[in-house]
Amino acid sequence: MGLAISFIASIFYVVAWEVAQAATHMDFAGSYSRTIIEHQKTKGISGKALAALIAEIAHPIREPVVSPANDVCRDFPVGALVSLVSAGLLRISRFLALRRS
Repeated sequence: MGLAISFIASIFYVVAWEVAQAATHMDFAGSYSRTIIEHQKTKGISGKALAALIAEIAHPIREPVVSPANDVCRDFPVGALVSLVSAGLLRISRFLALRRS
């Protein structure tokens, strides 16, 4: 049951994140890429090294299927780990047992 809750929570999180990005037109990856390139230019990088850097990070591709799937794969393992640890602890009868005085 805990794993199902974790999966559903991950799905809700991803849907909320995608809606927030669409509503705010947020482009974190593009902004971050431009900042890194400008920082490297100010450090004096040029020529082939700069071209390689730009080719690597200048235009991050945001695919509509891959990005949400990546978000679920990033968030679900945390919920799964918490669910499994909780289930394991709750199977121990002495864990959370009432103390008698």
